[in-house]
Amino acid sequence: MGRTLRRRNLADVLGLMITLCAAAAPLWWGYLHPAIIVAVAGGALTGTVLGMVGARTGASATVVCVWALVLYPVAGMALAAPTARAELFPVTADTAGAFWTIITGTITSWKELLTAVPPFGDYETLLLPPFIVLLCCSLVGASVLLRSGHPMGGYAAPFAVLVFATVFGPTAVDVGPAALAGVAVIVLVTGRIALAGGVRRGAMGRLGAATAVIVVCGGIGLGSVVAASPALDRQVLRQAFIPPIDLSAQTSPLTGFRAAVTLPDSEQRVLSADGLPDGARIRLAVLDDYTGLVFRLAAAEGPTAPSDASSAASSNGGFQRVPSEIARAGGSDQHRVDVTLRVEPTADIWLPSVGDLTRLTFEAPITGAPVDRFVYDRARSVGALLGGFPERTSYRVEAVIGQEPDLGAVARLSPGRAHQPDVVNLPEDLVSAAATVRDPSSAPGEQLAAVLGWLRSGYVSHGGPGEPPSRPGHSVDRLNLLATAKPMIGDAEQYAAALALLAREIGFPSRVVVGYLPHDARSTGSDAGSIAVVGADTTAWTEVQDADGRWLVLDPNPEPRPVPQIDRSVEDPAAHPRTVLPPEPPERAEHIDEQQDENEAKDEPDRSSWLTVLLGVLRVVGIVVLVVGIALSPVIVTMTTAAIRRRRRRRADHDQGRLVGLWDEARDGLIARGFSAHRTGTRSELAQSSGSAAVRVLAVDVDRSVFADGDGPTTADVDAAWAALPRLFTEIDQDRSRWQRVVSRSVPRALVWWFTNALAADRRRPGRVDDDQDGGTV
Repeated sequence: MGRTLRRRNLADVLGLMITLCAAAAPLWWGYLHPAIIVAVAGGALTGTVLGMVGARTGASATVVCVWALVLYPVAGMALAAPTARAELFPVTADTAGAFWTIITGTITSWKELLTAVPPFGDYETLLLPPFIVLLCCSLVGASVLLRSGHPMGGYAAPFAVLVFATVFGPTAVDVGPAALAGVAVIVLVTGRIALAGGVRRGAMGRLGAATAVIVVCGGIGLGSVVAASPALDRQVLRQAFIPPIDLSAQTSPLTGFRAAVTLPDSEQRVLSADGLPDGARIRLAVLDDYTGLVFRLAAAEGPTAPSDASSAASSNGGFQRVPSEIARAGGSDQHRVDVTLRVEPTADIWLPSVGDLTRLTFEAPITGAPVDRFVYDRARSVGALLGGFPERTSYRVEAVIGQEPDLGAVARLSPGRAHQPDVVNLPEDLVSAAATVRDPSSAPGEQLAAVLGWLRSGYVSHGGPGEPPSRPGHSVDRLNLLATAKPMIGDAEQYAAALALLAREIGFPSRVVVGYLPHDARSTGSDAGSIAVVGADTTAWTEVQDADGRWLVLDPNPEPRPVPQIDRSVEDPAAHPRTVLPPEPPERAEHIDEQQDENEAKDEPDRSSWLTVLLGVLRVVGIVVLVVGIALSPVIVTMTTAAIRRRRRRRADHDQGRLVGLWDEARDGLIARGFSAHRTGTRSELAQSSGSAAVRVLAVDVDRSVFADGDGPTTADVDAAWAALPRLFTEIDQDRSRWQRVVSRSVPRALVWWFTNALAADRRRPGRVDDDQDGGTV
């Protein structure tokens, strides 16, 4: 049979919706897109309406669940799947495919939510999980509020939403949003429970006092957490079970530099670009680990935060799926670009891009779902397409590009704080030669500018036909030869590696970037146009991090110009002793070290994999416990305060005080169970309203002890009365449900009663024996 919905029921449902939306607030930092607001509000509204219709018509729980399952695909397509929404109206042949996307996304979107990197935006079906959670929680909460014998149990739904929003949220966000959402949920829920009996006289005062207690408790908990960790690097499920993709085993693109810039590869087209600004560089790969032989990609350290600020602590975060826009902290020296790139078929996985990527859209469908194969390292600003480019691939790149600093700006730089692998095998001759052009006592930026100017004074040669001899490679021997040869001859492979090592020696975090600098882009004055990029456009440059966490482009490559005549009679004898004889002993030691590192690393994956998962799970559990602890802080404070008061009352200095304290304890228990106690009422009046014979007897005994002449109660009588207190509460609770008994122990009604009375009576302090001698007031 249906149920008539009164105004009070509608107020309960509205309060539930507001509380659900407040609990879902941390999801905003995971999506950073208005679509999440539509999905959250739509899910809460859909579930609430279904719950109300079910309560009004008297439909069974099974029937309501069937309604929800039938309505879910349509509501999900309209509210949580922007890409499929266009196929809903009008109905076409593609509508069935859109419905199938919703059905499959119900299962697969949870995995995608764990494997993708926030912010998610409105990417594919990643809005479905929050929509499903809000739909289910609002449906259950509304049904319990309107149909259950314990309606306040419906307010447990917002806590489930809060846990979901915290665990599935972004990895690096201040603890404030989640904690503030938890405090808001507690305030709303407790306020509704405080008004559960309707708006009676004094109800608003009790609500204000309860809210004050909650805000103080939540503020203390939140303040302590923020003070201990102002920017908490949270661990969430995607970190515990889906580690970053490590591409450090890939062949270093810098080793193929000489082949790319010489015939026949130099004339082959590798890609074309539309809208590339004049002088813009196309990034291909970033290398930040030097082994003494090659620059390569360092192993992943862990996922990075959505903001660029986090990259100050780590120079790489591993490759992860990036479903939508990437948050970038832009500066005044940056401007946005929109470039379309068309890459020719290749087995290489490195994806050409421009600047710091903010959005990438594949324009032409290719084999193997490119969106699913695209991974990006936001700390290095470099991407990859797993499996390579089996066919011509076109995609649109939206990015921000910063200006390249001149020597004057370089001299004013201060080193950043990014952590990078240690360089254990520096080219000593290179370091010694650079020491002659820089002053170690000057500022790091000035030393870096001096080294940069020195490298730019060299000459360029690829060692091709008609060019001066120039050895390929960037090993320790080759970089030593670059520094000692007269004149200094090399190409971008040697100059970029040399500057990266010297910058790191000075104190700047540095890395080598391999990419393209199209000659057509350099010569044209237009900001747009189609440009063909060939192998000869391949180049390499260095990036250093400043104190603000920005990675700045430094190009150490000299301008091409004629190379002076090389005096081989002078250079050859000096070159051989430096490059051949000295390296032999270090090579044996390095070989032994590599063998030892290899043997030590054999057990490392097995030993660290389970430990990583265990630590990830423990961190996630710790975050959940932290949020739940903050959410339950009012309950904890209430129970702790009650225990302290009980202990103090039971250990009063004299038996009469202990007996009065026993009555105060019984009074607090009655107030916690919903009985009304006025501050000017007597003990007998409160005992009569309780309906318990044991309470009436206790009230008479206390009044007799306080007002009657003669001997007071004995210690044995008082101990027996205290021992009988639990039985007194058991008698009162015998007609109450388990939920009501739990609420009576956790809701701070007695504390609020004391607080309001203290404000109402300046001279009255409840619990003192002297006060009770006015006439036996409670």
